[in-house]
Amino acid sequence: MEFKIRRGVLIKCIVKPGETEAIIPDGVTGIEPFAFFQCTSLISITIPNGVTTIGNSAFCACSGLQSVNIPDSVTMIDEHAFEICTSLRSVTIPDSVKEIAACAFRGCTSLETVRLPEYITRISDEAFNYCPNLKSVDIPDGVLSIGESAFEDCKSLTEIVIPDSVTVIGPDAFNNCKSLTKITIPASVTSISRSFEGTKWLDEYPNDYVIVNGFLIRYKGKEKTPVIPDLVTRIGECAFNECYGIESISIPDHVINIGAHAFAQCTALKSISIPDNITIIEDCVFALCTSLTEITIPDGVTSIGVQAFADCRALKNITIPDGVKSIGFQAFGDCPSLTSITIPDGITCFYDATFEGCSSLTSITIPKSVKKFGASVFKDCNNLTINAPADSRAIKYAIKHKIPYKII
Repeated sequence: MEFKIRRGVLIKCIVKPGETEAIIPDGVTGIEPFAFFQCTSLISITIPNGVTTIGNSAFCACSGLQSVNIPDSVTMIDEHAFEICTSLRSVTIPDSVKEIAACAFRGCTSLETVRLPEYITRISDEAFNYCPNLKSVDIPDGVLSIGESAFEDCKSLTEIVIPDSVTVIGPDAFNNCKSLTKITIPASVTSISRSFEGTKWLDEYPNDYVIVNGFLIRYKGKEKTPVIPDLVTRIGECAFNECYGIESISIPDHVINIGAHAFAQCTALKSISIPDNITIIEDCVFALCTSLTEITIPDGVTSIGVQAFADCRALKNITIPDGVKSIGFQAFGDCPSLTSITIPDGITCFYDATFEGCSSLTSITIPKSVKKFGASVFKDCNNLTINAPADSRAIKYAIKHKIPYKII
């Protein structure tokens, strides 16, 4: 076995046929990215005390690796460090480690137990994604957030206790943890985003509304006009997604946030009231609400997200309040019933395909503040006339793209 070392840093390990054990020499202080990448014959690796960093993909795809000694000197395990180490059964991460980076143990399909360091503050995105044999993990006090897809597809995980320090559980964090039947979520958690899809815990929840700490995670009822309980202050991502039977819904006035995709694909939804506390219309929040004919955006809204109203094919009227500063990519794409719209002062940019496919759009008033037009903003808007000031960028855009215009 040959170790290439430069200034105390292990650059590369060259494993000869038949060699199954690697003992990294004393004096090494760091392991470079990809140092042991795809060393598939290795069964065990000993890392000497004094190593402080394990680089990106350092042991990635060491599919034969069954055990690894991580010394107390290590403070950082970088992204993908042990990804696809499919024979690794258990791992103890020392308390010296302050962060486990994204995808560090993703795809460790034999991993059954993991001991997390006492002083870690974040479990990063996909850190233990697709570890289907992981049965237990203790999340220590002090962890502030659990990242996106951190434990997704950990199908053997049956119980999880989230400590009081956690405030954020990221999207898909525990999705498809099919065996998860018990979970403790403390009152400190204020953000939960589609974190438990495909779990027994969610499927067997006894009520129509799955609500944690005022956060509505999922609606499971069959009513055509559900009434959201007053205790709800936030509606999570995808909370009503694909609730095809809902025709109308009233959101309590004290709701302060509605997550992305919250009402997407509610194809029977005809009317909805958005409370005045809402300041952001998130991405795809009403996408594919094909029966929605009219909606009022509150005056306090400052941003309309990507595809927020895309494919709202029955939408005829919408008023954009003066406070809106940003309209995202394809926000009103494929709304063929929309006939006219006025853009408030303060908008500076139309992103790509903002009104693409609005075939009935005959009039749009664009203020002088709009300085930039993305690609295909008005593609297939064949009946459109642009109304804008004489010296505006909108008039120049209309002339360039041969769109009829009117000086206002």
